[in-house]
Amino acid sequence: MYEIIETEFLGAQIFKAIFSGEINRELVIRLIDDMAHREESHPKCQLLVDLTQISKNSLDIEDIKEIVNHVKANSIRQGKMAFLTGDNLSHYLLLKLYVDLVGVFKSNLDQVFKFEEEALDWLEMPKGYEISYSK
Repeated sequence: MYEIIETEFLGAQIFKAIFSGEINRELVIRLIDDMAHREESHPKCQLLVDLTQISKNSLDIEDIKEIVNHVKANSIRQGKMAFLTGDNLSHYLLLKLYVDLVGVFKSNLDQVFKFEEEALDWLEMPKGYEISYSK
């Protein structure tokens, strides 16, 4: 499952999606559709996807291909997206593959990070800034 929380910084909406438990293709596609809907009211909003609390990863290469095809056909996102994996190398590599595949057909504003500080920096948040999210 995932939870989306949001904050505002210098007039820009920033969303954080926190995945926990098991992650699978259907859940990821649901997030993509959810964020596309939010993009309508918050164009170019930034998104931090936190995968550090996942206990089971059910995604494989075929799932990644399906997710990329879904993004190609349905996503209207224009803002930056930072994936946070922590030290989990398999999550990092799988997401790196996703980012590279999406970059083939879309201006790539997505990146994968192991550390939240790096992700927030890439999202252009000042160093040491503590984000207070609300549900």
